[in-house]
Amino acid sequence: MRRLIAAGIVLIAVLTLSISGSFIVGKTEKEVLKRCEEILLAPDSEKIESFEKYWSKKSLPLSFFVNRENIEEIGNLSAKMRSAGKNEDKEEIFESAEQIKFVISHVAEAESLSLLSFF
Repeated sequence: MRRLIAAGIVLIAVLTLSISGSFIVGKTEKEVLKRCEEILLAPDSEKIESFEKYWSKKSLPLSFFVNRENIEEIGNLSAKMRSAGKNEDKEEIFESAEQIKFVISHVAEAESLSLLSFF
């Protein structure tokens, strides 16, 4: 009986972590996509700086649920976008924003809640 209770507690903990991780990743994905679209519509250094601050704040909570390489890649692309913004290189800004959108969409798809994620 004790083993069943322990197994039930572990199952509930895994479900809770998986659901909360999926919620955090989904919410962050929507906000990152929105901010990237704003940058693509009208690139300026203020929006890029705002995105970079947002990402630095959200990357730590995401690191518990997402592959660290993806987080670092988005951080590097964000820094690349910032330097392109300082140089007023719109093509480089657009390229970085599109790559960020691709990576965050890939992360959200990989971390989406499914039956396979539990087993």
